[in-house]
Order: sequence, then structure tokens, then C-alpha cells
Amino acid sequence: MNVGMVLGIVFALFIMAFVLVFGTNVVTNIFSIGSQAQVQKAIKNLEKETEDLYYMARGSDTFYKMNIPESYRVCFVNVSDPSKQLYPNPANTWNPGFATLYVINQSKYNVWYYTRDNEKGEGYKIPHLSVPRSFCATRNTKLYLVNEGMVKIIIKD
Repeated sequence: MNVGMVLGIVFALFIMAFVLVFGTNVVTNIFSIGSQAQVQKAIKNLEKETEDLYYMARGSDTFYKMNIPESYRVCFVNVSDPSKQLYPNPANTWNPGFATLYVINQSKYNVWYYTRDNEKGEGYKIPHLSVPRSFCATRNTKLYLVNEGMVKIIIKD
């Protein structure tokens, strides 16, 4: 084996190690962005479902299944009372921090989503959506929507 080939192999190994060390973070971020996009798509679909139901007759209702990644929670917030709400299933419990409550109160978001291991999240306002009691939904949670002048949303067990 000549010296040029050995240096070429060492250089290739160095480049592969460099890509593995610094490329892992990039790949992880790409998958995280994909999960967040899936959550945002589910919220947009719910917004469309809410809007369609809002323009139907009073008493019209439908079910909606949250199709979100397992690591995310989507919480529906009663804007007039965004305080802590406990449920028998801890995954449905709404327990925001002070910073989250402040942001919700200032912006009047009625939807808040975040990963389970991180309280920092993002808010969203769905027009015509009424949340009588704040709650959180996780993967495959079934929601019940009914037109009562505004579209009321509750968890369906």
C-alpha cells in the first residue's frame, strides 16, 4: 500500500467521524420539525372542522380524532379561566406554568401545544371554538364538537 492511499483512507475516516458527530444533531432537528409540522397540520384540520361546523345548524355535532405524535400534547384552553384543571387521566390534565398563563392571557390563545418534556410551547387561536373546561389531548384522543352558537369542544372518553 502506498502512502497516498493510507492518507486517503485516514482522511475519509476523519470526514465520516466528523459527519457522524455533527450530523446527528441536524438529523434529529429534521425529525423534530417533522413532528411539529404534524401537530400544526392536526390543529389546522381541527380549525377547518370547527369552521365547517360553525356554519351548520345549531345542534350539529361531530367527532374529531387528534392525530399527533406521541411526544406532543395539544391543550384546549378556556380563555376566560385558563387555570389548572385536573382529570382522572393525568395526560388530560391542564397545568400551565406562570409564563404560559401570561402568554395565553395576553394573546387569547385557545390552543396550546408542546412536547411532554418541555413546558415551553406555542399557542394558536381557532376562531369560533369554545372550551368550557381546559384540557389536554394526546395521541389518538377523541374530541366531541357541537355547535351551540360557538363550537364547543370536549374530550370524549
